[in-house]
Amino acid sequence: WSGNQNNGVLTNGPTWGVSDGRQALTLDGVGDYVQPVKPINRLTGQATITSVVYPTGLTVGKLGGIVKSTTNSPTAGDFILYVNNTTFGMATWGTTAKRTESTVAISNNNRWALSATYNAATDVVRLFINGTAVSTTTGSSFGSGWLTEYMIGRAYPGTSYCWAGSIMQVDLYDRVLADS
Repeated sequence: WSGNQNNGVLTNGPTWGVSDGRQALTLDGVGDYVQPVKPINRLTGQATITSVVYPTGLTVGKLGGIVKSTTNSPTAGDFILYVNNTTFGMATWGTTAKRTESTVAISNNNRWALSATYNAATDVVRLFINGTAVSTTTGSSFGSGWLTEYMIGRAYPGTSYCWAGSIMQVDLYDRVLADS
């Protein structure tokens, strides 16, 4: 369900319910994801991507995708918001892949507000965990013009890169939101 009538197709068994006292999409980490039905406005120049998650399957060697542009393998114009092991990060693809990750670990069975901002004019990516800036990367040419099709709960096709736990919220903004 989307507050903006941007509903999606549940694929491979994610379920709606309550997690940590909030409405949430629960995914088992084995192929579940949501594909929004209609394209979302293209993010260009500036962007903020926010999510509220409750992981239950963070393990060594496991990358769990929270939200990703496009449904195929990484191509120019893609981005992924993810957790790798216990590290929150964002990756994009322009002519090459670029990635920034936090130095602060997150853990299973806790609610986390994870956000990333990108400003193409200054080429700065910032990551936030629970409202606190945890990483700033400059001069990385993260690219812009991210595509308009998105997946929630999966980083790539297959079962190795799927989210295990609940996703309570995903928001995409075409501007950099203030730190507060």
